[in-house]
Amino acid sequence: MAQIYPARPRVTTRSRAERRLYEVFRDGLPDDYVVFHSVAWQVRDTRGGAQDGEADFIIVHPDQGVLVIEVKGGRIRYDGTTGEWWSNQNPIKDPFEQARNNKYSLLEKLKDLPFWRDRWLTIGHAVAFPDVVVEQDLRLDAPAAIILDARHLGDVRSWVEEVFAYWQAEDRQHEG
Repeated sequence: MAQIYPARPRVTTRSRAERRLYEVFRDGLPDDYVVFHSVAWQVRDTRGGAQDGEADFIIVHPDQGVLVIEVKGGRIRYDGTTGEWWSNQNPIKDPFEQARNNKYSLLEKLKDLPFWRDRWLTIGHAVAFPDVVVEQDLRLDAPAAIILDARHLGDVRSWVEEVFAYWQAEDRQHEG
């Protein structure tokens, strides 16, 4: 069972999808994984001010790296002609943009910490749609390889390992 923080979902967590994934990650990942739910941080922006970062889940493994996950529940729909995202009938922010931005923001925060300053770290992002099945890539920056959907809930460990492998392959392509 993964270590998970906080020990119980916050009472302020209204998202059924996040509550469900809290249990799936806790129970479906082995104890060498650490999972953080609903994490917020601040980093300096380019103008010297502060910028907020927030992730629904951060999964950490000592050998694999860090995975930042954005969760969207309900019937998810993407309109490729307008670039709009919907959950049920409600417009939502682009989950891939959110996950990607939060990944880079977290990386900046980690670089500020002396322990991480000179270390190589695989850090990737993913999006979770636990209430639907996604059959194919949604667009060029939204490959099915980084999407957790309803099919993955019964074997989340394999999905997490595959996503880490995806990002590690990307890291190797950019090494030189």
